[in-house]
Amino acid sequence: MKAAVRVCAPSPWASLPLALSQASVRRPSGSRGATRSPSPRPQAAIRERVPQQHSFWRWLFKEMDYETEGSSSTPDNLTPSPNLPSFVLISFLVEQLCFFGVWFCFDSLLHACIVLPCQLARRIFSGHFARRDIFPLVQFLLLITGCWLLTKADLSYIYHNIKTQSTVKLYVIVNMFEVLDRLATAMGMDIMLSLSGALESTFSASNVRNILLLAAGVFIYLFVHIFVILYQVIALSVAINAHDASLLAILLSNQFIEIKGAVFKRVDATGHFQFICYDLRERFLLIMILVMIATRNLAEVNWNVHHLTDWLIYKIVFVMSSEMVVDTIKHTFLMRFNDMPTSVFHDFEAQLCRDLVEGQELSAPLRSRKLEYRLGFTPLPIACLLWKYLSVVLPDLPWHYWLIILPPVLGIALVIKVINRSLLHRYAAWRLESLQEKQMDAQPPQNRRHHLEGNVYGPYDRYRHT
Repeated sequence: MKAAVRVCAPSPWASLPLALSQASVRRPSGSRGATRSPSPRPQAAIRERVPQQHSFWRWLFKEMDYETEGSSSTPDNLTPSPNLPSFVLISFLVEQLCFFGVWFCFDSLLHACIVLPCQLARRIFSGHFARRDIFPLVQFLLLITGCWLLTKADLSYIYHNIKTQSTVKLYVIVNMFEVLDRLATAMGMDIMLSLSGALESTFSASNVRNILLLAAGVFIYLFVHIFVILYQVIALSVAINAHDASLLAILLSNQFIEIKGAVFKRVDATGHFQFICYDLRERFLLIMILVMIATRNLAEVNWNVHHLTDWLIYKIVFVMSSEMVVDTIKHTFLMRFNDMPTSVFHDFEAQLCRDLVEGQELSAPLRSRKLEYRLGFTPLPIACLLWKYLSVVLPDLPWHYWLIILPPVLGIALVIKVINRSLLHRYAAWRLESLQEKQMDAQPPQNRRHHLEGNVYGPYDRYRHT
């Protein structure tokens, strides 16, 4: 009887080389059903991996010897990072970006304080009031409302109320208001953007109801944000004027806590750009807070400059220096942990300069709005606080004296604003052109036409329509 022939599918292991299968599996010489065991490793290979045993003195001499002939001080699998020599440039690049951001924020503040009322007065008295002028009118009404709210605030009472608190409670208050400042900034930018879009759209019953709700939200936001920044100003003023330096050190420790929350995380270039934009706005806010504190202190001593040079200037320099050091450390480790080159700062600067140059082609109310939204900067709360501090430090003169003084002062301020805007625009255009030429020189010749005709800094184009 013929045996049945079984046809089996080829095994997936059949394609393995014969030498590999023979080396990995060995059939034992015992019983047929014995378990297969791997072949023992060659003793010579094991002996090569095990280091030779040395005596104590031999180990001591090897530890004391730095290197032997033919050896290298760097292991084969460890190579020096190419970004390490460029760490010294990060401080300069960060401060260069901060210089441009602070300059723009100052120009935007001058626009809100000087140009905005002049524009509205010109539109109203000329009779050419269009729909695009409604949002600047709302901004002016917000400015007037914020200044009126601050007339009800007693700065001396708030100052002594904060001063009598314990150090721990003051530390908690400062942290709480710092978080509220960030939340209010983000919420305020969204509400202002929504209100601007609603005012520029067609009017209807539902749209009018939406505009009223957004306007109420904007007024509530402005009220909250003004008093949040006011408490920050007074808390830092208490820390600077205190004789105990530990209070100032505790308040400045928040800056180093910011390093902990920023650097130990994986972010891309877009996330790093958001950190940069927030730092630019924070740097300008800190400068304005220090200016208000110095002005108030000088007014208390009858504008004695020796008081400023005696001890106040040292604490102000200490606060600014700590902010600069913290920003440099933060961005240095962000670049180190995320393996970014220093050229990414040129991309950030080019994007900010492009926003300013492209915004110059728009109408007057919209020229600064794109870059303001990108930086998250709202000049209205700071403008209201500046008016409050100026009303406190300036002498109390009769109203007819102010009618004589204010027109020439506003005229000089308007000229300064126009000159400042012109210089800022020229600087942004010059930096944008130089950065484009630098990136074109770094590209191969066959790719230069593509970068010349297209957008050089494409990864950040999604910010252009925010």
